[in-house]
Amino acid sequence: MKKKLLKPPKNKEILIIPSCQKIKSICAKSKQILSAHQPGFFNPGVALKFLILEKFSSEKRVIFVDTDKIDLSLNLNTVQDNLAVSFQKNSTLFDLPNPSKKEWINFFRELKFKLEKRKISGKIIGNIDNFKAIILADKRKKLKTVLADSFLKFYRLNFNYSYLSDELNLKDYKDFWLKIYKNCEQFQKVFNKALDDYKQEFKFRFKNFPFPKLKKDELPFWIIKNNKRLKLFKNDLRVEDFDREIIFPRACTLTIFLRLYRSDCFVHGVGGKNYEWLNDRIIEVFFKRKSPFYLTISGTFLAEGITNRDIPFFFLSPNYLKDQLNLFLKKEDEEK
Repeated sequence: MKKKLLKPPKNKEILIIPSCQKIKSICAKSKQILSAHQPGFFNPGVALKFLILEKFSSEKRVIFVDTDKIDLSLNLNTVQDNLAVSFQKNSTLFDLPNPSKKEWINFFRELKFKLEKRKISGKIIGNIDNFKAIILADKRKKLKTVLADSFLKFYRLNFNYSYLSDELNLKDYKDFWLKIYKNCEQFQKVFNKALDDYKQEFKFRFKNFPFPKLKKDELPFWIIKNNKRLKLFKNDLRVEDFDREIIFPRACTLTIFLRLYRSDCFVHGVGGKNYEWLNDRIIEVFFKRKSPFYLTISGTFLAEGITNRDIPFFFLSPNYLKDQLNLFLKKEDEEK
């Protein structure tokens, strides 16, 4: 029987796996609960991960992934047509400067103009204005810092957080990289076999889903050159050169590293959960470790007049999202 991937919940629904009671128990016992995401304009379902941790855990931590490419362009389907506003696109985030105040003002002005033209709710406009004020008040020089702090301030969250690029400066990341580098051929075989098994298990025939196979001597890492991410092959880098280059993990190795070295309980959304079947097998076969536990938390909230799921988190009032979460948790308690 074909196994099915997890789908995002329907509008105004929240998805938590396992049950809330089990999550509370896990959070109470775990010493390192971690969630991670790019500090961009992510959707409200991602914000739910952080809101849940705020409620359930005193040992929570967030890593903002500043090693991915950032795209602050918005493409939203409205009841009338498509709405597109371009800003920062397709650049690796970790070293990008914060745009000027004028650039931010122009971005929000264009966004509001296009929303108002489509008669989108004034409540959404008000939420955008609140977020804009937080952004413009931040005078720091790096975009990632402004984006991370603006989200936390908008939702009034108090988290210990770090950036992935800082975590990768520590010795255990080099040890992780070195194990894969020295056993490149074995890792490639385990990785590609896990991909074949995944596609057979879930009946997928797409060549590069969820990841492309590794080629001969290809390492599951990026090397950064002139602020561009390039695939890394074993012959591109000697061991002694590692500390002089910028080496970032790709999607699969990023999650494996965070689960093995940074947490005993990792919090995923629907997208990440759907490829952990593959990661679990790599952890067990290549690293010969028992796969650490992970939770899945997601939610879908469509904004009035906008029909697609991936609206930015600042389109909705934080109080609204918190109220929806509290109603969900109350219902879960009543039904237990």
